[in-house]
Amino acid sequence: MLKGRADDKILCHIKELINQESDIKKRGDLYSATVTIASRYREKDFLWKFFKEELKIIQESAVVQDCIDEGVVKGKREGKLEGKRDGMEKAVIDVLEVRFETAAKETIADLKKIESVDILESLLKNAIKAGSLSEFNENLR
Repeated sequence: MLKGRADDKILCHIKELINQESDIKKRGDLYSATVTIASRYREKDFLWKFFKEELKIIQESAVVQDCIDEGVVKGKREGKLEGKRDGMEKAVIDVLEVRFETAAKETIADLKKIESVDILESLLKNAIKAGSLSEFNENLR
């Protein structure tokens, strides 16, 4: 395991070896792998300072770009789902307020706890069909 000053010497040596690689893309991938492994033993702040000059190469490495691309796709997917969920919650509350002139704070709090879009869609139908706010609340719980 890397400890104290010995790891600095090891990282310097690794850096020298990586710098011998003429292909900049390969160097980026090697730096990326080095930072990933070293982060198990050293603080990330230290590593980013240590590899400050190489940061641009690391950020453009195929490995890092794949992770970034995957994160962007995942973020978009989660954002769309969250937006749909929030829209469905608002629709249920709006229907309750239009039909029954109110949506009790407790009902709204219960709706906010629901993460499933499918359940909220079902509750929207229930809000449209319910004869009273109490009837809706019975189905909610």
